Amino acid sequence: MSFTRRQLFIESARWGGVGAAAMALGSRRLSANPAEPRFLLNVCGLGGASIQDAFMAVRASEAGANAPYINTFPDAWVERIGPFTAVSIPPGDVAGFGGDSIQPEFVRRHGGEMLVYTHRASSVNHPIAQQRVLNGDRAWLGRTLPEAVAAHYGDAFPLANVNMAMSGFAEHGSDPSLPSWARAISVTDPWMFPLALSGHLGLSRPWAGSEVQRMRAARARIVEAHSELLRTNVDDPMWTQWREHRDRLALLESAGAVEKLNINPSTDERPFDDFGLPTSADLPRLQAAFPRLAQDPFEAQAALAFLLLKHRLSVSVTISPAPQQLRIGREVVNASSAFDAAHGVHRPNQALMWTRILRVADRLIDLLKAEPYNGAGESLWDRTVLFMPTEFGRGQYRPENAPIFGTAHDLEGAQVLVSPLANGGQVLGEVDRQSGRLRGFDPEASTSVVDASRTGISEKETYAGVLHLLGVPTPGSGLPDVRALRRNA
Repeated sequence: MSFTRRQLFIESARWGGVGAAAMALGSRRLSANPAEPRFLLNVCGLGGASIQDAFMAVRASEAGANAPYINTFPDAWVERIGPFTAVSIPPGDVAGFGGDSIQPEFVRRHGGEMLVYTHRASSVNHPIAQQRVLNGDRAWLGRTLPEAVAAHYGDAFPLANVNMAMSGFAEHGSDPSLPSWARAISVTDPWMFPLALSGHLGLSRPWAGSEVQRMRAARARIVEAHSELLRTNVDDPMWTQWREHRDRLALLESAGAVEKLNINPSTDERPFDDFGLPTSADLPRLQAAFPRLAQDPFEAQAALAFLLLKHRLSVSVTISPAPQQLRIGREVVNASSAFDAAHGVHRPNQALMWTRILRVADRLIDLLKAEPYNGAGESLWDRTVLFMPTEFGRGQYRPENAPIFGTAHDLEGAQVLVSPLANGGQVLGEVDRQSGRLRGFDPEASTSVVDASRTGISEKETYAGVLHLLGVPTPGSGLPDVRALRRNA
């Protein structure tokens, strides 16, 4: 197969490569931030993840006479590990599904750093609720959590904020004062995106850096200096921004972004080596961590997320499974509309998707724990907050004793944080085991105090809590001090 540089970059641009990367970079001062950065990694529970099918599950014996009518599980399926539950459906017990739960293992491995807390959404519309959980319902200047983190820590990071999620989780904020470099770089294809991070790699006869610099200087001196189009639009802010973005490509080239991020092995079909596009030295360990890396876009997103953080190219990365069914061989690895497949068949699809996002989160945590941050014994994980945002919960009622049932969207839900920085090892709020309804807690208390007058903290409180967990100052914002989410607050 003939594979030209033009074909390579057409495909990259098609999937959010050259265009998305270049247009996301802005003009900024490159200097070391005096504050040591903390990192935000969002692993989104797209579609409405039900916490009562995971870490706040209800055993049938706990619900008494109401057990047949709410989302309860046979006692043998629910293991209690500290304050958490973990659900394992035996093979074939529900519509042929079962036997592949990672929940007990995940809790045992990460429960000490895991915080589950009840949360009340303000919308049951998917895109709106997704936006609001990341921007706190426009809690502070209209910035999303990734934008706020990038604006504070990311001025020296070439790709400060990378977003590979979908729908409302992928939306930009609305703060016009946000530095352009803190806006999210939207990546729709994690395999092809890294190949677009150079303006000259990908040629059969590689150019030396000095050649590229001379050509760019000649372009500015000869072509652009005499361009009528540029002269007549010299004060147009869009043209100015475009030129700044284009000129920032040199920063990515000097950072070696292509060779650090490329997760594609060279093959006969795509002979990247022949075009000077080296593969990441981390590919073997990434293939071990994510065995479906070449086939599964969610695993490819996770691999790219790790590399972006490891190489200090990003301070915030957001990933998400897709809302389409994915089969690899005969196995369904992603439900037809992610967690929202629970509309038709709740229990098997919730179990499938919880296994999916927890497996990716587990392997990302292991990779980050093994990656040194500095020479003082601190790992990259020690400075990372892994947030599993989901838009809302699910209805908890079912026909009498029905093993197969559908659920609607519900404002009551819960969020999951895993981090050494979080107030881990506990559940904030609780589930009423007689009704399946959730109860809230006092977000400004340093210890868990159930507040039965509310069903969970708001989007604004989640937003504030995560930002403060990450050490992002919010002076004059009016945001509450959500101490309950922070360790040693």
